[in-house]
Amino acid sequence: MSHEFSSKRSRIVAAIFIAALVMILTIVILVVNTMYGSSEMEDDLSTLPGDLPPTADSSGFSFDFDAEALVWTSSHLRTGEALSTFFDRMDVPDTLRPPLISALKTQMDVRKMPAGTEIDLGWEGLRLQRVDFSHSRFDSVLQAGRTGDEFVAHWAVLPSDTMLAYYEGEILVGGSVYESIVAGRGNARLAIKFFEVFQFTHYFAVDTRRGDRFSFVVEEIWREGERVGFGNILAARYAGEFDTLTAVYKADGVGAGELFDAEGETFRRDLLRVPFAAARITSTYGVRRHPVSGQVRMHHGVDLAADRGTPVVASGKGVVTRAEWDHPGYGNWVHIKHGDSGFETRYGHFQRIAKRIRAGARVEQGTVIGYVGSTGNTTGPHLHYEVFRDGQRMNPLRVKGSPVQRIDGEELEQFLAQVYRPWSFVLDQGDQHWRMLYPPAAMPMPSVLTTALASSAPQR
Repeated sequence: MSHEFSSKRSRIVAAIFIAALVMILTIVILVVNTMYGSSEMEDDLSTLPGDLPPTADSSGFSFDFDAEALVWTSSHLRTGEALSTFFDRMDVPDTLRPPLISALKTQMDVRKMPAGTEIDLGWEGLRLQRVDFSHSRFDSVLQAGRTGDEFVAHWAVLPSDTMLAYYEGEILVGGSVYESIVAGRGNARLAIKFFEVFQFTHYFAVDTRRGDRFSFVVEEIWREGERVGFGNILAARYAGEFDTLTAVYKADGVGAGELFDAEGETFRRDLLRVPFAAARITSTYGVRRHPVSGQVRMHHGVDLAADRGTPVVASGKGVVTRAEWDHPGYGNWVHIKHGDSGFETRYGHFQRIAKRIRAGARVEQGTVIGYVGSTGNTTGPHLHYEVFRDGQRMNPLRVKGSPVQRIDGEELEQFLAQVYRPWSFVLDQGDQHWRMLYPPAAMPMPSVLTTALASSAPQR
């Protein structure tokens, strides 16, 4: 009898223990949901700016500096690239990364930032003041800016329309492509965007001649009746004295793409001709009288003038073999070997070498490696730039690297028929034909345009 009673009491105690355990677990789950549930939901929403909660639209938000006075550099987040790697590539100071990342995390999961995101960095001297993140999938811009020693971030929800615009021009006596684009309702940013299309095969500061013609179609971003930026250049042509270059954009389906020629090769090459856009050549490759010593001797590179502190990028992917300070001739300088291509490049007179740029460091094309200065044997701020091929120095302005991508076979035929020939036809017809068929109010989009023109474009 006592044994039966003891067994019954044990079952009751066990039931009470299980009920208490369930109650404790329920309370813990409720507490966790209260503490973290809403923030997880906001993180999920913040990765989809089109569905942002109302609190994400910070109307009237402003930073403590003038954005118009900043010097902007930009690049795109590459496929598989982490934000930390991007910051390495763009030489964002280590001390700024924790507060910057913390600010961004209040708005989105930075690990989910898609490839192709355009990241613009606004600098005041060597001080990073603002970082903007935009993507074709976003209908808003994630902005992070300084407030004292910290960063704050918000989504600037900016409804916009994309319109296609046609530009063309001719180089007149004493003129330039830059001046022609700006005079034809463009601006400096658009001019640089056009330079970047052909920068691997054509150096505008040297190769441009009177009578050269250019034309291109670009996506314009409009908000509330004002043009606020540019998307992709979809087709571009430069007709010079000796040849005509035609580049047409081929999307890769994940928000990025490349400009190809009719042979299926990209215009982007594995080596830049010069390591920053729109540089002014002050001394060419060849024999000259040295401006400091007065001696007549061989000048083994080109001198590119720019403002002190202008970022200089690696001309191609490779490994830094030397990064030295205070050389009597080169000043602060960097030497890079570019894989098995046989190319090597050298950069001299830096104001300073970028962090992490040291012997053995690996760099990508476009990685910031230093800043224009006047260290060493110089008369003013400029970059001294040299190129070697198989150990022999060569004229940097005559360098033509290899295409970074090629398409052939059925893929090439499809590209030529559906994209390249229709856009080439548009460029052939010129501005008058464009305005007649596609007035600004029509807002033609690329897929509509290429489909409409496919049947009428001549076969080439």
